[in-house]
Amino acid sequence: MSFLTVDLHAQAGLLGEASGGNIDIESDETDYDHDNGVATARGNVYIQYGGTEIFAGKAEYHISTGDIHAEDNVSIYQGGLAYKGDAAIYNINTGKITANHLRSGMSPLFYDSGSIDTELDKMDKISMKSSVFTTHDSANPNYKIKAKEIEIVGLDGPEHKQRIIFKNMTVYAGSMPVFWLPYLSQPLDAEQGYHFLPGYRSNWGAFLLNSYGLMIGDHTLATARLDFRSARGVAGGLDLQSMRHRDNPNFGKFTSYYAYDTDTSQTHTNRTREEAIDENRYRVNFQHRIYLPGPEESTLYLDFDINKISDAFFYQDFFPNEYRIDPEPDNLVNLQKVFPRGTASLWARFRPNNFYRTDSRLPEFALDFTTSPIGRTGLYYTGETSAGIYEEKLGTVERDRMLADIEKLEAKLAGTLESLPPGSEPDRIRDLTVVEAESLLGELRALVDGDTGFNRFDTYHQISMPKTLFGWLNLTPRLGGRATAYGDVSGDASSDTRTALHAGLDASFKVSKNYANARLPRLGVDGVRHIVQPYINYSFVAANSTDPAIGKIDRLVPSTQLRPLDLSQYTAIDSITDWNIIRTGVNQRFQTQRDGAAYNWLELDTYFETYIDDPEYDRDLSNLYADLDFRPVPWMAVGVGAQFPMGTSPWDYSEYNTRVAFMPNDTFEFTVTHRYLQDHPLFENSNLLDLRAYVRLGDRWGLSARQRYEFDDGTLEFQQYSVHYDLNSWTAGLGAIIADHRSGEDEYGIVLTLTLKDFPSLSVPIGLTPTGS
Repeated sequence: MSFLTVDLHAQAGLLGEASGGNIDIESDETDYDHDNGVATARGNVYIQYGGTEIFAGKAEYHISTGDIHAEDNVSIYQGGLAYKGDAAIYNINTGKITANHLRSGMSPLFYDSGSIDTELDKMDKISMKSSVFTTHDSANPNYKIKAKEIEIVGLDGPEHKQRIIFKNMTVYAGSMPVFWLPYLSQPLDAEQGYHFLPGYRSNWGAFLLNSYGLMIGDHTLATARLDFRSARGVAGGLDLQSMRHRDNPNFGKFTSYYAYDTDTSQTHTNRTREEAIDENRYRVNFQHRIYLPGPEESTLYLDFDINKISDAFFYQDFFPNEYRIDPEPDNLVNLQKVFPRGTASLWARFRPNNFYRTDSRLPEFALDFTTSPIGRTGLYYTGETSAGIYEEKLGTVERDRMLADIEKLEAKLAGTLESLPPGSEPDRIRDLTVVEAESLLGELRALVDGDTGFNRFDTYHQISMPKTLFGWLNLTPRLGGRATAYGDVSGDASSDTRTALHAGLDASFKVSKNYANARLPRLGVDGVRHIVQPYINYSFVAANSTDPAIGKIDRLVPSTQLRPLDLSQYTAIDSITDWNIIRTGVNQRFQTQRDGAAYNWLELDTYFETYIDDPEYDRDLSNLYADLDFRPVPWMAVGVGAQFPMGTSPWDYSEYNTRVAFMPNDTFEFTVTHRYLQDHPLFENSNLLDLRAYVRLGDRWGLSARQRYEFDDGTLEFQQYSVHYDLNSWTAGLGAIIADHRSGEDEYGIVLTLTLKDFPSLSVPIGLTPTGS
């Protein structure tokens, strides 16, 4: 074995100052031609330069050019790259490799090329001709792509710029050609490239959802959509997403979608729709944040949330998942300035979708001050001030229904309401008494004909003083005042002012005990500290009433949860009234050691309210609330939110919300969610159980299922069953859904998904409730 080390510093006159370091050559036989500057190695050649290693039967190193000519079973390694072939030329100055017929791999990419041209050091481009490409690491890959030319570009840049370009390409499944394309430019980014989702849904018929994503410039991902639904026709759109806001889906986003609906009479629940809808249906959405002066983040910015929709049922019919999350999307523009101790905003909410019942604010100015110390006095200040012009209008659908009810009520009071045929379903208007009908008629007329426009000025200021007494008792008294002035936007004399005085006191203390010897390894217990924190929150508000003719925008909505006691956190400004409430509770935490720090193994918060003056329902006591969070180990979590009646008031009810997630091993996981609501005066009874499970059967097969059952009426509302199979480079899934909508026909569907796990991305969303997106 012979060795040769060439000092590149000594060759600076030939190579330039940028080429430094040594190139080491090992072989059975090595010689050096000083006249021509050529080092030759024969037999078991090993060459090392920087992070590059070359193995060959014979090699020549030309100092003047920096070229290494290698032949006879050549292998070149650098980082994650491996090239194999009969001959290659590697330049140590540029990292460029030129060869005829090389095999290479850069996980998850594997290719065999007739010729290759690349620069390993820069790693920005690989060019190949007469190549075979695959991501299946096997001597006999289950899919491959043959192309006359292949280029992989942008490998040294950001992920969204990396892409592969095929020219004259044929895709093979095994040895069988399945399709041909003259040209394809496919990004490595999974969000880019072509995606498709075939399937069947009862309200869509057979469908094929298609999308293609590509980068426009450096920061914008454009996704074009073209969807086919046999029962609804053709639809499509264009989405734009800023990569600068990639981690925040609420900003840098534009969505457009148009559908020529060939069957507008069919609802998402397979009923026949009574309302007439134009067949031209669409959505245009724009969410963005502009920093001023920009482009970097600053404390002054302008937010846009614009959502224009063709009709009230568009999301239900074409984007049901989005409808479940946000059934009535907002429309607002907000200019906001963030200060060290608060924020100032000037914003407007407008109403481009007149079929929704919503309020408009044109505009509203708000100034919020966070809780901050007042010098060294020990006092803290919290405040907020807002002023604006407000209006609320009924949605067109809701207004039409109210007008129909008004007509029936007038007919009932006039004695001209037609009788129902025998055996008909009960009718709520026909069953009303005369007094009830007159009262309801007056309310509906006020809603339909009433003018809810007004202007409002509201300001609230609060002082608090947290103290610790005796070293263990925490007290925070607070005192605040609110003034709200209303006026009619038409300039009439009708106006009103409401003032509210707020006083409160928060008191708490902690006691704890250590159980150092407590050990439950299977449940992650390594010593226990039990912390008990009793607390009392007292809140008193005295407020005068306002003219009921003035509309209410920020008002209370029905809820099963307790209201905030701190008036600075009370957002229902127009519903403030007298109250006198004491909230009493005990918070308990069981902590253990986890990764060298305290870990909340179990937490239980139990509390209730005593009403000296109830602002809502004339109660003496609220329910008893209990919130449990139990996370003993990473593979199990239990959450419970429960409330139990403590009296005999008509407003007493029971509610339990439970969620259990369990994954005992890497082959099985399930989640159980249960919601129970009984005897609430405003909400329907519910006893809803949701089960989800996944089991892995060996290395390739998997099964998943979901069921949602309503025990209150015995309805199996939703069923979903899926089979998944791993095809090495591909993952295949076949799933079916069945949904019982009670009021309409059952919904059912089937979806076939096929995902290419590695690049090139033909990834398909594995979901059984396709939304068109």
